[in-house]
Amino acid sequence: MTADERAVFDETYGACGLALNVGEKVCGAREVAGISQRELAARIGTSQTAVARLEAGDVSARLTTLQKVAVALELRITIELSAAR
Repeated sequence: MTADERAVFDETYGACGLALNVGEKVCGAREVAGISQRELAARIGTSQTAVARLEAGDVSARLTTLQKVAVALELRITIELSAAR
């Protein structure tokens, strides 16, 4: 693998990891709230399928979407930046 290929791989892997992490957090928060994907979708104005894709990490969420999720679940968003490896 060339250095350029490795850089592309690392970037893609990082993006997938972030999407999975966000999806797990959304799913966990929704379950703690005791609502279904369908109910969360109704609260944020989207489809159950879109919520399922978000929770599965299939899509990268926009901050506006995450804000809608937070409001719907009566939560707040916090962002942490830390040093790279």
